[in-house]
Amino acid sequence: MEISYSASNKSDNSSNQIITILDVDVSNDDIRLLYKFVLCMPTFSSSNNSSRNEDTVKQNLEVAKYLQRIMELEEQLQVANRTIDELNSKLGEVTINNSRLSDNLKEKSKDLYTKCVENDEFMVYYTRFSNHSFQTMFEALLPVKEHNNCALDLRRQFLVMLLKIAHNFGFRDLAIRFNVSRYTVSDYFHKWIGIVHDRFFSKVIFWPTKESLLKTMPMCFRGGEFENTTAIWDCFEIQTDTPHTPSDQAGSFSYYKQRPTDKILISITPQGTVNFVSNGFCGRVSDKQVVIESNILDKLQHGDLILADRGFPLEEVVATRGAKFKVPAFIKDKKQLSEQETEETRRIANVRIHVERVIGAIRTRFKILKGPININFLKNVEVDKSFVGKIVKVCCIFSNLLPSVVPLD
Repeated sequence: MEISYSASNKSDNSSNQIITILDVDVSNDDIRLLYKFVLCMPTFSSSNNSSRNEDTVKQNLEVAKYLQRIMELEEQLQVANRTIDELNSKLGEVTINNSRLSDNLKEKSKDLYTKCVENDEFMVYYTRFSNHSFQTMFEALLPVKEHNNCALDLRRQFLVMLLKIAHNFGFRDLAIRFNVSRYTVSDYFHKWIGIVHDRFFSKVIFWPTKESLLKTMPMCFRGGEFENTTAIWDCFEIQTDTPHTPSDQAGSFSYYKQRPTDKILISITPQGTVNFVSNGFCGRVSDKQVVIESNILDKLQHGDLILADRGFPLEEVVATRGAKFKVPAFIKDKKQLSEQETEETRRIANVRIHVERVIGAIRTRFKILKGPININFLKNVEVDKSFVGKIVKVCCIFSNLLPSVVPLD
C-alpha cells in the first residue's frame, strides 16, 4: 500500500478547510502550526481508504486539541505558581508580623513578678532590693507552709508584701496587678509581715556590744566626747485613720501632729543601723513614758552614752543604770543660751541628726509609714502588740539590710 504526503500549499488549503468545517477555534499561531503539522501526517492513497483518512484527520485534530489544552493548562500553572509565590511572600510577612505580635503579647501578659525577675532595675524600684537580695531573703524565710489552693506561689506572695510596704499600693490595686481578690492580697500581706517579723527581727534588730561599735565607729564620733555613744533615740509618729470611738480618738490624738497618730520609739547605733524598735503607742503618750514602758532601759550598761532630743527628760532614769544621757540644752526661763551651751548643743545636734536621717530614709524607702495607717492595722495581733507595730519593725528590718545613710569616713 502506497503512502503519499500532501504538498505544502495543498496542505495549507486543506487544513484551513478542515479547521473551518470542524469549527475548531484556533487563535494561537503556535497551535495553528500544530494543527497543520497534524494534518500533514501521512495518509493512504487508496480510494478505498478515504473514510479511514477522514477518521485519521479527526483523530489528529483531537490530539491537537488535547495538546492545545495542555499548553493552556501549562500557562495556567505558571500563573498559579506566580500567584503561589506572591502568596508565600505575603505569608512570610504575615508570619513575621504574627511573631512580633506574639512576642509583644507575651511581654504584655507577663505579671509584675516576672518582669522584676527579668529586669533588676524593676526589682530595685518596686522592692528596694536587687533580684539577688530578693531571692536570698526569700530562701532565708523558708520553709513556709503553703496550701494547695493558693492563688499565688510563695515568691509572688512575698513580692505582694514588699510592694505594699514600699509603695503603699492599695489592696485593690495589688489585686488587679496579680489577678486575685482583694481579700487574698490582704491575707498574703498579714501572713508575710508575720513571717518576716518572727524569723528576722531578733537576728537583724539587736543591741551590739561596745567592742563591735568601737571597731566601726564613724569618724564624726571618734576622738571626742561622743566616742562612747551606744545609741541615739527618737520617737516618730505615723498618721492613722480616725478611730471610731471618742475614747480612742482622744487617746490617739497627738498634740504635736494635731491628728491621730501611732508613736514608736526607734534607737539607732552610731553606724546608722536600727538596734531597737518599740511597740506602737497612742499618739497622746509622752516620749518619756514610751521609753519607760518600751523596756529599752534594760539594754543599757555601765558607761553607755545615749543621745536624744529635748523631749526626753531622762537624765536621772538613765543615770540609775550607770549610763550617761545627753540632750541639747534647754532655754527654760533664760532669754537665750550661753555661748558654751550653744556650742554644746551644736555638737550634739551634729551627731544626733543621724537618727532623723535614718528615720527619714525608712519613711522614704517604705511609704506605708507615711500613713495614714488603716484603722484595722491598729488592732492587737498579740498581747500589747499591734499589727502596725509589726509593720514598723519589718520596715526597720529591711532598712538594716540596705546600705546605711550614715557615712563611716
